[in-house]
Amino acid sequence: MFTIDKTEVPRRERLNRERVLVVAVALADQIDIDAMSMRRLADEVTIATMALHKHVADREDLLDGMVEVIIRVNAPSVRNTGLKEAIRL
Repeated sequence: MFTIDKTEVPRRERLNRERVLVVAVALADQIDIDAMSMRRLADEVTIATMALHKHVADREDLLDGMVEVIIRVNAPSVRNTGLKEAIRL
């Protein structure tokens, strides 16, 4: 009888929208945004293209999410500022 030792099988990190978007930003940085496709991103996170739609609806949703990640990573903290000050940042 053939058995698999579960300690030998690496466990894949659970995929979520944030992880997909972070990988998408890194991938777009490597290959250019025009070359970016849902299929290429799915390959990068090692899931089926259709399974990727669980995390991003379509290319537009993907691009919007990527912009949000970039802004969140690069924007200074604006938590304790008023609206006018936050807009100026």
